[in-house]
Amino acid sequence: MNFEMDFISGDTKKCLLAVSLPMLAAMFLNMAYNLVDSLWIGNLMGETAYAALTGATPLILILNSIAMGGTNGISILLSRAVGARDKKSIESIVATSLVIAVLLSGGMTLLLELLLKPILTFLQTPQETYQMAYEYLSIYLIGYLAVYLYCYFTAVLRSFGNTVFQVIAMLICTILNAILDPLFIRWMGFQGAAEATLLSQGLCLVFMLLYLWKKKLFAFHISAFSKKWIIPLFAKGIPAAFQQSIPAVVLLARPLSGLFVDSEAAAEIVRTYFLIIGIGYILNTVTNCFLGAVNGMGKPVKSLCCMILYYLIVRMPLAWLLSFLGFGLNGIWTAVLVSHIVAAAAACLIGNLELKSQERILTD
Repeated sequence: MNFEMDFISGDTKKCLLAVSLPMLAAMFLNMAYNLVDSLWIGNLMGETAYAALTGATPLILILNSIAMGGTNGISILLSRAVGARDKKSIESIVATSLVIAVLLSGGMTLLLELLLKPILTFLQTPQETYQMAYEYLSIYLIGYLAVYLYCYFTAVLRSFGNTVFQVIAMLICTILNAILDPLFIRWMGFQGAAEATLLSQGLCLVFMLLYLWKKKLFAFHISAFSKKWIIPLFAKGIPAAFQQSIPAVVLLARPLSGLFVDSEAAAEIVRTYFLIIGIGYILNTVTNCFLGAVNGMGKPVKSLCCMILYYLIVRMPLAWLLSFLGFGLNGIWTAVLVSHIVAAAAACLIGNLELKSQERILTD
């Protein structure tokens, strides 16, 4: 089956749907993959183990955000070379970015393994869950190279117009993790969930590499490595690494929370959270659409500015203020909603200005 498409001479609307729908499916599968550990640990090991996993989650989210954002920056440059049919630039970008991806993810893994205990202390991990969180993350980090390279190769495939295989690979990885998790948890306890995740990630990467070897979309030659691409790759990748979105379902929040841990108090907090913030995720979708377009125009710094406005200027100070004024958790949830509203408005403004700028350039 041919997954490639032609944005230059083909039907743009059909091509856009063909690209976006598989990516949307992959996002939901990625959510399901990340929820599998929570589902099995909460049900098989109880609240303490679930709390330990929750304590480990912020670092995992940051690492995933770096992997997805950094590799999206790669696709900005590579997709332009693919569109221009510049074979030399394609090989040079692939060689340079792959070397950087391996060195960066490998270096981060080593550094985080060495600093993991101080990081957990900085995150104020409770003493009763500290050791479990440490054990989980120390195993998870071993597989970060596989996570980063998986994100890297999916970005490469997207640059060539192939988004379908990402869904297939993510589906296989999610099914593997769902099957292996309960088996490994019963066999090795809490660490078993991390072992299952590590194995499923590794197998998914192998599957991806076999597909790329068969398709032969590009050739990798270390001699094609070029220093001239290093700064552009970081310039596009670093801003993109700060962007992350989390879809949610408001009406199912309460019953869904019950799947992970049997706690009425936790279920009520989750229900209230989604009741207040739910509409914000619709606005978050609007934000990501416009910022995705801005990134595609090669302006990730402007997207980063929007994220700084979103998190550091609006959300965090407002959350502190409302919490300080006695609104508690509901004040924090309200701050999140307000930040979604501000971000959507800012993203629409930036996106429209960039679109008009591009139109003027094309007209001239």
